[in-house]
Amino acid sequence: KGMAEPLLPRRPGAGRDAGRPPLGPLYCQTLLSAVAVCVSRLPALSLRFQELAFDAGLDTAAAAAAFGRVAAMRSVAEFVATPAVAAWSDRVGRRKALALSMVAFCCENALLAGSRSLAVLSASHVLIGCLCDSSGALEHSCIADATPREQRSVPFGRLIMVVGASMMIGPMIGGELIARVGSAAPFAFAAALSLVSFVYMALFLPEYLPAHRRANAGPGNGARGSRAHWRELVALLGRSPGLSWYLAATAFANAGLGAYSSTQAFWAREALAWGARDLGRFISVTGIFVAIAQGGLLPMLQARFIGREGRLAQLCLVLNAAKVCAYGAATDGRAVYAATCAGAAGCCGVTVLRSLATRSVGERQQGLFSGATSAIGAASQMLGAVSGSQVL
Repeated sequence: KGMAEPLLPRRPGAGRDAGRPPLGPLYCQTLLSAVAVCVSRLPALSLRFQELAFDAGLDTAAAAAAFGRVAAMRSVAEFVATPAVAAWSDRVGRRKALALSMVAFCCENALLAGSRSLAVLSASHVLIGCLCDSSGALEHSCIADATPREQRSVPFGRLIMVVGASMMIGPMIGGELIARVGSAAPFAFAAALSLVSFVYMALFLPEYLPAHRRANAGPGNGARGSRAHWRELVALLGRSPGLSWYLAATAFANAGLGAYSSTQAFWAREALAWGARDLGRFISVTGIFVAIAQGGLLPMLQARFIGREGRLAQLCLVLNAAKVCAYGAATDGRAVYAATCAGAAGCCGVTVLRSLATRSVGERQQGLFSGATSAIGAASQMLGAVSGSQVL
């Protein structure tokens, strides 16, 4: 019943809770951390891996397959750890969990900057994935804590818009640093920026989950292991059967994302003859379209699809599928850019699905559900990464 309600309130200001902390500081902190992630990952990580792989004597096919395995192992690490970290944040608060994730990410980038072999780079990327929340589960939990249920879609969209803005900036910085300084420079830059994000978090970010709303606020809510988290998720899915469908749709979408992202740099080099600058600019332009779609198109589409948000999610997912099919058929960069423009609304599908799903989750289970959703997404991306690299 709850998921049949419209994502937007039917009258301005409906359900607003003035006593909850503002989301502005969260968006600023997310921008800093997301720029750091984009600088170190898009396209720096795959290009750094290619460079070390070629130095080790691997050809393009072997390098792509090896990178797919590393991406899959990172997804496994996040699959195992993310639900526990998110559920831990339900008990200790969001700030501590975000701080732990940012410190881990800083250490990871320092190790990646100093790595001179595939073994060190791969181990650094995979092992620290047990502490990094690169999926946004904690940020989504903060929004769920600070926003009434019927108003969460727009804040979720704004968060994705912030991530899109970081995609405009980060990949271009990473590409330029690789071209001008070297393949290790983006990771050093990302480590420094993550420290700035940590300081900003310590000074300005409020606690979105007050003590009286935490999972350990009542009796009998002590520390639980990962198995207990998964049992609680299964019980939650049993109480709200519609959640299973939304999670399944999100899993398939993330599998496609994993297949594409793990092979993007290799595909761009082989099919389009793009270098670091070209790929960085393309990812930045993609970020522009993501920001436009989340900040402009999504609210308009939601206003037209009130009460039919499931249809809106289907439309966005089909558009995204058509966009990546067009990528596969493209023979030059102009066709790729045209497909990105035409399929811009496709990036809103997972946002709509997540907004629908959170309505059936209680306030004290938002971290658990966000963590489980992100873990399932990580597992799906793992399968997609392995499959995509083998197909390439």
